[in-house]
Amino acid sequence: MTTAPLKRMKAKKRDPHAPKKPKSPYLLFTMAKRPNLPPDVLASVSASAKVLGELWKGLPQSEKAVYEEAALQDRERYRRAMKEYEQLKKAPPA
Repeated sequence: MTTAPLKRMKAKKRDPHAPKKPKSPYLLFTMAKRPNLPPDVLASVSASAKVLGELWKGLPQSEKAVYEEAALQDRERYRRAMKEYEQLKKAPPA
């Protein structure tokens, strides 16, 4: 019995002019905390992810709220940028 070869799906090409997607609260947290990690932890991606994940889990809700608010602002920035981008995409070339 022979099987047909699997077809690979091609990744959709991203428009380089499209706005960047908004960052999550966790991503904003990791971006802020990564420079403060010791060099031995930064040497391994999995070790740094584990440490940052534990820090995030232990973070009080009041401190998480700061990152959640920043993520909300970034989401609004993305919505505005997407609206503008869609308008430019629909506009006829000059």
